[in-house]
Amino acid sequence: MKKGFTLIELLAVIIILALIALIATPMILGVIDSAKKGSVENSAYGYIDAIEHYDLLNIINQKDSTLKKDGTYDLTAFKDVSFKGKAPLAACVIIKNGNVESGSFQFEHYIVDYQNGKAKINSEKTEVKCESVVEKVAFDELKGVNIPQLSEGMTPIKWDSDNNEVETTVDDPEWYDYTNKKWANVKTKDGSYFVWIPRYAYKITSGYHTTTSTGAIDVKFLKGTSNETPDGTKIETSGYIAGVKDTSMHYFTHPSFKEDGELGYWVAKYEASIANQNDSCNTSPSVANCNKDNLMASFVPNVSSWRFVMIGNAYNVSFNMKDNVSYGWNGNEVDTHLITNLEWGAIAYLTYSNYGRNTEVWVNASKDSITGCGGQSVSGAPFNGCPYPYNTTNGQQASTTGNLYGVYDMSGGSWEFTSAYIDNDNSSLPTFGSSIINASDKYKNVYLKGSVDEQSPNYEINKNYYGDAIYETSSSVEEPNTNSWNNDYSLMPNTVGPWFIRGGINTNRGFAGLFYFYGGTTGGPTSNGTFRAVVNVINNQNIFYRYR
Repeated sequence: MKKGFTLIELLAVIIILALIALIATPMILGVIDSAKKGSVENSAYGYIDAIEHYDLLNIINQKDSTLKKDGTYDLTAFKDVSFKGKAPLAACVIIKNGNVESGSFQFEHYIVDYQNGKAKINSEKTEVKCESVVEKVAFDELKGVNIPQLSEGMTPIKWDSDNNEVETTVDDPEWYDYTNKKWANVKTKDGSYFVWIPRYAYKITSGYHTTTSTGAIDVKFLKGTSNETPDGTKIETSGYIAGVKDTSMHYFTHPSFKEDGELGYWVAKYEASIANQNDSCNTSPSVANCNKDNLMASFVPNVSSWRFVMIGNAYNVSFNMKDNVSYGWNGNEVDTHLITNLEWGAIAYLTYSNYGRNTEVWVNASKDSITGCGGQSVSGAPFNGCPYPYNTTNGQQASTTGNLYGVYDMSGGSWEFTSAYIDNDNSSLPTFGSSIINASDKYKNVYLKGSVDEQSPNYEINKNYYGDAIYETSSSVEEPNTNSWNNDYSLMPNTVGPWFIRGGINTNRGFAGLFYFYGGTTGGPTSNGTFRAVVNVINNQNIFYRYR
């Protein structure tokens, strides 16, 4: 007779199975979860390996084709890397020397941290925050100067021992070295050249408000957007009063660096020329043709500078550069404008420090206003053409550094309009420069009119205007008007004409120079007048980073 299980036995079996399930399920779930975690961590390793072997920066920045630049990258929306495993829902990596040094990734509900070569799930994190792992660095601790800020379309350049131009990268230690008078240079897509002027403070250690050939300026580079120096020197930022609290007594942050924390700016290396030299403005000029706002400025050597341009059009052309795709940049990344008196002064003061030529710059003696040209001596006689181009021995003497890395054409060549004027209600202000009159204050320097609209009263009432290489580096504007450093010309704008011009022309010879200032011009087009532009990088995509 067959016997089956009794009800009690069945219940006992069910209870035993339930107990086994109760004991085994957590173990099984733990094994599954552990396997999932292992799979997630392996996916992180696979993803890291994939991006280390991928041309990542070229995809993200569309500039560099190397992973050699330190930086942090939010890869949440980056889908082009293929590898075995699941793609992260969110990802942030820090790249150093071409490798992923650390990172944070989200796979499903798991957050994986990668550090010291190991990926590990972090149960305390609930999301990936890319911005929380690094901080921006603007100051180069090794070189003691703010890192040049690049926009799209800017390519770093340097010169080899044979004076040949070489394209380089931001991490090249030979790109710039201000201690050795090598200012950072870039070239834009159209072929224009620009030079980096980093944020600094200064003190005039000799020659303040005198006529001298031996004036000296001590420059202290500032850290990032601060007013702090590496050596802790006290820096003033306000309260300047000539003879009471001035730059012969204290270090002041140069006022061309805006209060909103400007790191520095790019200044055109050469005077402006018309792109491709395809206009008649330099040969048989038509004033109408030379004053079209849609003409494109180029800043290159060995061409005739753009003359017969009135000051308002020089401003408009400079301002419109930011939206011109020919330069290679995105208009959202840069702000461009006509150089101001303060920016001119910043270049002059850096030139007369230990970081620049620190002596008088040779005149550009070309009668044809060939850009980048030198001369036969510091105040040599003018000549036709340009027998001493920018890269020759004499040509380099016309640079603010005495070598290929400086700014050219600031002495002689053509004189230059700056976005600066005496506010004296002269009719030529709206006639030739209405765009400047209506511009934001950050794009111009406006000077007071004296009790009488004449040279000396206008000069004296503006004596507390500093940083512009006018009052600080001259003794007066009296006859014979050669009272600036190096006996450069000194003539203040007045009732005859309200606009400033700087640098002098080739025929001024010894009276031309970085401390040359001249008034009495209406701002209208002449055969001697040209300009240069300044570029601010305002939305930098080439930020450097360090670990907290």
